[in-house]
Amino acid sequence: MSGSRSAAIFWLAIGSVGFALAPWYAVPGSIWSPDWIVHWLSRDNGPAWLHAYSYGRGWLWPVAAFLAAGVGSLVSQRSGSRANGLLVIGALGFM
Repeated sequence: MSGSRSAAIFWLAIGSVGFALAPWYAVPGSIWSPDWIVHWLSRDNGPAWLHAYSYGRGWLWPVAAFLAAGVGSLVSQRSGSRANGLLVIGALGFM
């Protein structure tokens, strides 16, 4: 596995974990306080997928789509195609 492919896998994994597990919006109090973990699936502390699915915040679904597209670009065996795909996905994510 090349270094660039490993880096892409690492950053896509970080983004996916953030989308799936981390509180998406500001946590009341502090992230260092364990109180948010107890109420992890609440409206105040939920991850992005929960906000999109349960609380009507559909504008978060494109984040999941861009992460999925990034994972899909890793299928390419040619590093040039993979790099171009990741660049396009990243640029579209800024729009």
